[in-house]
Amino acid sequence: MATKFLLHSENATFDATQKKWFFNLDRRISNPRLLKLMQATFTTAGDTDPHPTVVYLRSNVLSRLIKRKHTVSLRNVGHENPENVLAVLTETHTRGRYAMSKGRTFQTHKHNFDTSIDIYFTDGDTILEGTYGSSSSPAASGDDDAIIAIPDLKLWMDMAPGNMLDSLYANAEDFGDPVRYIYQNSNSEVNTFTGLGDFDLTQWGSNGARGLSSQVSWQFASENAGSNWLPQEDFTIVMGLRAPSTALSGIHRLYDFWWIDTYIEMGVFSIKDVNGNRNSTGLVVVPTKDYIFTVRRVDTNGDGTYLFESRAERLDNNVISTGTPLAVGKPVNQQSGYYFSKANEHFLGMDGIFSYFIFFLGGDDGTHVAEAETWIRNKYNGTSTESSSETATGEDATFFVELDVTGS
Repeated sequence: MATKFLLHSENATFDATQKKWFFNLDRRISNPRLLKLMQATFTTAGDTDPHPTVVYLRSNVLSRLIKRKHTVSLRNVGHENPENVLAVLTETHTRGRYAMSKGRTFQTHKHNFDTSIDIYFTDGDTILEGTYGSSSSPAASGDDDAIIAIPDLKLWMDMAPGNMLDSLYANAEDFGDPVRYIYQNSNSEVNTFTGLGDFDLTQWGSNGARGLSSQVSWQFASENAGSNWLPQEDFTIVMGLRAPSTALSGIHRLYDFWWIDTYIEMGVFSIKDVNGNRNSTGLVVVPTKDYIFTVRRVDTNGDGTYLFESRAERLDNNVISTGTPLAVGKPVNQQSGYYFSKANEHFLGMDGIFSYFIFFLGGDDGTHVAEAETWIRNKYNGTSTESSSETATGEDATFFVELDVTGS
């Protein structure tokens, strides 16, 4: 008669150094003859990135108990070497959760059973982390909840249909629809932009990302009703953009908030200083290419001197460049308005695309900056940014294994 053993991570002792779970038994299991692996599941730690394609369930103790060589991992050399892999777990419909599709039965040595059972999981030969926060570089999720969690969120242009409205306040659903009023995501401050005439809802990239362009002469976008002075010195702005075809030969303002004024000037990303001079960051901007631009106003060494630090991510080849730190602009405690592009530049030269825009206070929190960049990148790549209650983010890894052991 078989005895069912239920092995749950909650009831095991986790060794963070070995990245293995252990079950310490009061005594050996008497004369096991057959070991049946009925089911096995595993959920990765919340900060695992990238997620494995498949996960190997391993156990040194249980593998030694099995009589015959039961698993071989093919390699360029030494392909006859046995492995301690008991099962291969494939990803379920939920990201980061894995399950075994079919059970296995093993004949066992009657007298080899130990009083301690080890369980661990690998991505190939790499042992997976068991505790949240153990990853050397926790990855940004780039989902909506991550942006909502950013404190002091000033602007969040998510380009959602309900926030892009025409002159009659109808939602802009399809590419080519007119847009007169640009609203923010409800989790940021209330700021509504409009222009001289209609903008066009335009596809940014090739995966359904949304942006704005315009064929209206003297077109620009502005918001002057709200308050845009800042209560603190540091801030971050992350935006998506398609560079105008004349980026190499012309001058194109991206945004002007009084205390920051940015341009593409003769193929280079530039920022104005307090005297109104446009200074080059050294970031090259290629006409018609899609980018994520990040600007942070930060005091990196704590000496009270703030600088503009910049970053450009070209999305067609994934090349990331860091700009030269520049002197900051006008004082942040003065009230003005928000402006995108400039009337005499006809909204990015009539063929540039203005896309997702995230602006928040604070420039030193790398997590929030990475989340904003990842959110826009996810939009561009067609990756869902919807937050899922089933996501394991913030949780330790868990597993369950069901074993049937038949004695003699």
